[in-house]
Amino acid sequence: MKYVEELETSGWHIAVGDVFSNGIEEFHLKVTQIEIEDEESDPDNAKIYCLSVDPNDHNKAVESLDDEWHRAWYINECWYK
Repeated sequence: MKYVEELETSGWHIAVGDVFSNGIEEFHLKVTQIEIEDEESDPDNAKIYCLSVDPNDHNKAVESLDDEWHRAWYINECWYK
């Protein structure tokens, strides 16, 4: 496993610190860490670790039932910058 600061996927360019919303959830996702298998792996399969944050204050964590990480393909398909 390797951790990177940013990743170019088939959808979004995802970087640590980016914040995503999806129009359904009452929280936003703030990227805290990006994990890839290795340099040759499909970037859409990377693990994107996120913190649920207040939509009006991205420095304020909120409780949610959301998972601690998602695959990059899920962020590409279901969340927006």
